[in-house]
Amino acid sequence: MGFQARWRELKKAGWTTKRPTGVSVDFTYLKPGKTKKDVRGVDFFVGEIELMAYLDEVDLGMCACLVRLRLLLTLCCVQLSLQRQNQRKRSNLQHAPPRRRSRQPKRQVSRKRSLR
Repeated sequence: MGFQARWRELKKAGWTTKRPTGVSVDFTYLKPGKTKKDVRGVDFFVGEIELMAYLDEVDLGMCACLVRLRLLLTLCCVQLSLQRQNQRKRSNLQHAPPRRRSRQPKRQVSRKRSLR
Protein backbone atom coordinates (compact mmCIF):
# COMPACT_ATOMS: atom_id res chain seq x y z
CA MET A 1 0.00 0.00 0.00
CA GLY A 2 1.36 3.43 -0.92
CA PHE A 3 2.06 6.30 1.42
CA GLN A 4 -0.97 8.37 0.36
CA ALA A 5 -3.41 5.51 0.97
CA ARG A 6 -1.89 4.77 4.36
CA TRP A 7 -1.85 8.44 5.32
CA ARG A 8 -5.59 8.70 4.50
CA GLU A 9 -6.26 5.86 6.95
CA LEU A 10 -4.05 7.40 9.64
CA LYS A 11 -5.69 10.79 9.19
CA LYS A 12 -9.12 9.22 9.75
CA ALA A 13 -7.70 7.65 12.92
CA GLY A 14 -6.69 11.10 14.25
CA TRP A 15 -3.04 11.43 13.19
CA THR A 16 -1.80 14.96 12.40
CA THR A 17 1.12 16.59 10.56
CA LYS A 18 3.40 19.52 11.24
CA ARG A 19 5.07 21.43 8.42
CA PRO A 20 8.85 21.26 8.12
CA THR A 21 10.76 23.92 10.02
CA GLY A 22 14.04 25.55 9.08
CA VAL A 23 16.05 23.78 6.40
CA SER A 24 14.20 20.48 6.78
CA VAL A 25 11.92 19.35 3.97
CA ASP A 26 10.28 16.47 5.84
CA PHE A 27 6.88 16.73 7.48
CA THR A 28 6.45 15.47 11.05
CA TYR A 29 3.68 12.90 11.53
CA LEU A 30 2.13 12.75 14.99
CA LYS A 31 0.03 10.04 16.61
CA PRO A 32 -3.27 11.21 18.11
CA GLY A 33 -2.70 13.24 21.28
CA LYS A 34 1.11 13.36 20.87
CA THR A 35 3.47 16.31 20.29
CA LYS A 36 7.00 16.85 18.98
CA LYS A 37 8.16 16.83 22.60
CA ASP A 38 7.32 13.13 22.89
CA VAL A 39 9.51 10.19 21.78
CA ARG A 40 10.65 10.17 18.14
CA GLY A 41 10.04 6.86 16.40
CA VAL A 42 7.31 5.98 18.88
CA ASP A 43 4.97 8.97 19.22
CA PHE A 44 5.99 10.99 16.16
CA PHE A 45 7.91 10.37 12.93
CA VAL A 46 9.94 12.73 10.74
CA GLY A 47 9.51 12.04 7.03
CA GLU A 48 7.57 9.54 5.00
CA ILE A 49 10.33 6.93 5.11
CA GLU A 50 10.45 6.86 8.91
CA LEU A 51 6.66 6.64 9.14
CA MET A 52 6.43 3.88 6.51
CA ALA A 53 9.17 1.87 8.26
CA TYR A 54 7.21 2.10 11.52
CA LEU A 55 3.95 1.09 9.80
CA ASP A 56 5.65 -1.89 8.12
CA GLU A 57 7.03 -2.99 11.49
CA VAL A 58 3.59 -2.68 13.07
CA ASP A 59 2.05 -4.62 10.18
CA LEU A 60 4.59 -7.45 10.52
CA GLY A 61 3.99 -7.62 14.26
CA MET A 62 0.27 -7.63 13.63
CA CYS A 63 0.60 -10.45 11.08
CA ALA A 64 2.51 -12.61 13.56
CA CYS A 65 -0.06 -11.79 16.22
CA LEU A 66 -2.91 -12.70 13.88
CA VAL A 67 -1.25 -16.01 13.01
CA ARG A 68 -0.94 -16.86 16.71
CA LEU A 69 -4.54 -15.78 17.30
CA ARG A 70 -5.77 -17.95 14.42
CA LEU A 71 -3.88 -20.95 15.80
CA LEU A 72 -5.30 -20.35 19.27
CA LEU A 73 -8.85 -20.09 17.93
CA THR A 74 -8.39 -23.28 15.91
CA LEU A 75 -7.19 -25.14 19.00
CA CYS A 76 -10.13 -23.82 21.03
CA CYS A 77 -12.59 -24.95 18.34
CA VAL A 78 -11.05 -28.43 18.22
CA GLN A 79 -11.18 -28.71 22.01
CA LEU A 80 -14.81 -27.56 22.09
CA SER A 81 -15.70 -30.06 19.38
CA LEU A 82 -14.07 -32.90 21.32
CA GLN A 83 -15.89 -31.88 24.51
CA ARG A 84 -19.22 -31.92 22.70
CA GLN A 85 -18.49 -35.36 21.24
CA ASN A 86 -17.67 -36.68 24.72
CA GLN A 87 -20.86 -35.17 26.14
CA ARG A 88 -22.91 -36.85 23.39
CA LYS A 89 -21.23 -40.18 24.08
CA ARG A 90 -21.94 -39.89 27.83
CA SER A 91 -25.51 -38.85 27.14
CA ASN A 92 -26.05 -41.80 24.80
CA LEU A 93 -24.60 -44.21 27.36
CA GLN A 94 -26.87 -42.89 30.13
CA HIS A 95 -30.01 -43.21 28.04
CA ALA A 96 -29.17 -46.54 26.46
CA PRO A 97 -31.00 -49.61 27.79
CA PRO A 98 -28.88 -51.84 30.00
CA ARG A 99 -27.06 -54.60 28.20
CA ARG A 100 -28.35 -58.11 28.77
CA ARG A 101 -26.10 -61.02 29.07
CA SER A 102 -26.69 -63.53 26.39
CA ARG A 103 -27.86 -66.84 27.77
CA GLN A 104 -26.08 -69.51 25.92
CA PRO A 105 -26.39 -73.06 27.07
CA LYS A 106 -23.39 -74.27 28.91
CA ARG A 107 -21.29 -76.65 26.98
CA GLN A 108 -21.22 -80.08 28.45
CA VAL A 109 -18.01 -81.88 28.33
CA SER A 110 -18.54 -85.52 27.54
CA ARG A 111 -16.31 -88.00 29.18
CA LYS A 112 -15.52 -91.10 27.36
CA ARG A 113 -15.39 -94.16 29.40
CA SER A 114 -12.74 -96.50 28.56
CA LEU A 115 -13.84 -100.10 28.34
CA ARG A 116 -11.28 -102.43 29.82
